Amino acid sequence: ALLDEASAKRNIFAGLSDTLFQGSAMELVMHALGNQKTSPEELAQLKEWIKKQEENE
Repeated sequence: ALLDEASAKRNIFAGLSDTLFQGSAMELVMHALGNQKTSPEELAQLKEWIKKQEENE
């Protein structure tokens, strides 16, 4: 069976995180964001995501 796009992305990023960033999702994200200019819209989305994560703790 073919993986849906979301599952495929999860698997790819889990592998990248484990292989290249010693399992640290934060290191993977920081590396990705550091390689290009982040738009104000993207920063707003990140802030909203962080806020939701903090509310779910």
